[in-house]
Amino acid sequence: MKWVKRILGIGILAFCVIGTIRFIKIESPMKSGKQSESAMVTTQEQEESKTQDLEKNDVWSKIASTYMEGAVCEEASAKVKHRNWIYQIHSAKITKNRNPKWDFVPKFEMYQYDKYENLINDYSYVAVDLTIQCEKDKALEHYQDLYLNSIGLGIFDENGMQVSAGEMRTAILGKKEQKNYFFYNLKDGEQLNTEVVFIIEDKFLTENNYYVIDITNGGIKQSLEDFVLMKLPLGVEKNETGSKK
Repeated sequence: MKWVKRILGIGILAFCVIGTIRFIKIESPMKSGKQSESAMVTTQEQEESKTQDLEKNDVWSKIASTYMEGAVCEEASAKVKHRNWIYQIHSAKITKNRNPKWDFVPKFEMYQYDKYENLINDYSYVAVDLTIQCEKDKALEHYQDLYLNSIGLGIFDENGMQVSAGEMRTAILGKKEQKNYFFYNLKDGEQLNTEVVFIIEDKFLTENNYYVIDITNGGIKQSLEDFVLMKLPLGVEKNETGSKK
């Protein structure tokens, strides 16, 4: 009887070993297949991301060319020098709420406010927090005066077509509304930290649009040296910035 039990035990053990080997053979291709599938998905996502980046760059190129052939849109996070001025954007936002630090808000019939001067109709504030610094340069002394209203806002759709534009309406300069309000006497080496504000219809303030400011301080756009374009971290650019964090 002992030898019968031994034979049965050996048989059961062999059966278990064979079953395990079969399971491993079946499981391994399944795992390999899953890994290959995962790698394919990752590669596909990378290719789609590259395609989207190329499409965005193409749109930005179209936007820049609407201002002048050969122009480029500087990154929102960059320090940009234009003549003897250095501009840096820190943030941008779309809001209905008035910042108490703004010097005033424009009293036009199309803008409707509550008692706190928050917008309550189909318009919103587009506020850009930025720093402007003046560098001493005798060769550029005739560009020494800073006119903040030389900063304009442009909004473009996914095809690079302009859908809206805006002039500056107010800022943080520490002075009352007056005829020469947007002129600021910035001394050599001095930095101005301010928030410049535009007011735009809500229908143009979508996440699918592209936002840019153009700066022509000291002149008219006659050559590429006369202005600079800077992307705003809003819309498509805001989504792109957020996805990189």
